[in-house]
Amino acid sequence: MNRRAVSNNISWGGLIAMGLLFMIAFAYLFALRFESGDFLPAYSSLRRDPLGTGVLFESLRESGLQVERNHEKISQADIGSKDTLLFAGHKGGPFEILGNDSTHQTIKTFVEGGGRLIITHGALFSPKRTENSEDSDHKPCPEEEDEEKPPFWTVSITQAAAREDMGSPSMAAGTLFGQHLNMIWTQDLVFSNPGPEWQTILSRNGEPVLIERKFGAGTVVLATSSYFLSNEAMLRERQLTLLTWLIGHPRRMIFDEFHHGLQSKSSITGLIRNYNLHGVIFLLLLLVALFLWRNGLSLLPRHSKDPNQIHLHAGRDPFEGMVGLLRRHPPENLLMTTLTEWQRGNRPWCQKYPTRLQEMQELANPRNKITKDEQLSRYQNICRILHTDKSTNDKQP
Repeated sequence: MNRRAVSNNISWGGLIAMGLLFMIAFAYLFALRFESGDFLPAYSSLRRDPLGTGVLFESLRESGLQVERNHEKISQADIGSKDTLLFAGHKGGPFEILGNDSTHQTIKTFVEGGGRLIITHGALFSPKRTENSEDSDHKPCPEEEDEEKPPFWTVSITQAAAREDMGSPSMAAGTLFGQHLNMIWTQDLVFSNPGPEWQTILSRNGEPVLIERKFGAGTVVLATSSYFLSNEAMLRERQLTLLTWLIGHPRRMIFDEFHHGLQSKSSITGLIRNYNLHGVIFLLLLLVALFLWRNGLSLLPRHSKDPNQIHLHAGRDPFEGMVGLLRRHPPENLLMTTLTEWQRGNRPWCQKYPTRLQEMQELANPRNKITKDEQLSRYQNICRILHTDKSTNDKQP
């Protein structure tokens, strides 16, 4: 192999190596972005940054609890009694979940059948208070002014009164299982007059922020903040007592992702993941690589352009190959074998001239063993019979 061929191989090898390095770096950058999930909505269980709830999701899964994500509409979701359905970080509050009659009926049936529904408000920042607003009046949220409250909830969300210590974070307190709870509450939203059917779990300055109510065999839990479910809260201010009470003892824990806009859609990637077709994709990539390699490099050895170094290799045609094969492995009766194969491709002639065919068979199948010269003589006679010109056809026997 000359120097030019060696240099071509080195160039191809370097190009392939650079392509592989680029693909690895590209995949690594995508993995970093998908691992944090900072492009996803706040309080999504797919986020791993401080604003997500992925730590809670993975922790519950590691504890042995059956934890799932829902990417379908509530009216089409697979939920049943004894399940806990969590809407973490719902930006519109609890009332916008009942967007239509089918969703309303599905949630009502789910709760009354024994399910536990948890809805936490998803605003990242507290709503700003104007200078002209009065502290003594609790101003309702904008979505509550224009929307009629369904009788299923009978509770409203309002903005809390202004605090004197605006520089310090809001604190929510309560008692649960005989243990006093005191935690940071990031929202200035409270529930206005929830009624005696609602039990206040946590309150902020005497105003309820986390409440619970029984509906049939199930329960509904509402909260004006989602911070205590976030990854940041799991690190800095983990409330195990509150989380244990909040989740309960469900058959399944379902994190709803549909209200975040994360809807499941059938795709090729989903089919590959569901049916474990990764090996098929690898084989296809391997075939593509082999195709590119085959078209880029010849599988035949390279020949020098120097005419003094060119060696011509004379080959044989198919007829010479067949003759050589017959010489190495001759049949017991070459004439009869040849005539039999000829009959298969010339049936019309054999039916037209049965007498001539019988004469040819008698010559090709002698009773005694004959020499090569006699075989040649019989072959010539068979050819003479075959090419004899007769004006009339043989009579059928």
